[in-house]
Amino acid sequence: MQRMVRRNKFQGYHHNIVAYSLSWFFRLTDSRIDLEKIWQKQAAAASIFDALETISQIVNKHIRDTNLNVTEYCKKRECWDKLLQKSYRLIDW
Repeated sequence: MQRMVRRNKFQGYHHNIVAYSLSWFFRLTDSRIDLEKIWQKQAAAASIFDALETISQIVNKHIRDTNLNVTEYCKKRECWDKLLQKSYRLIDW
């Protein structure tokens, strides 16, 4: 995920984008992803990476949509709650 975010050349906030993207993805899948299996294999299905690619784009825009300091905004519950209001439909789940 970190490599993907760096490859997209987002202008900063990489850690926030990674954290929010993975958290939202896990939430969207109703926690059906076997994180232990992914960790052990150090690999995941292409469909997971495809979804995370799109999700990271949405998250990047979302965290920047504030008048506050982005890093500080990402620490607020409001940022997470507003992200959860966005609609994104996972394909193949």
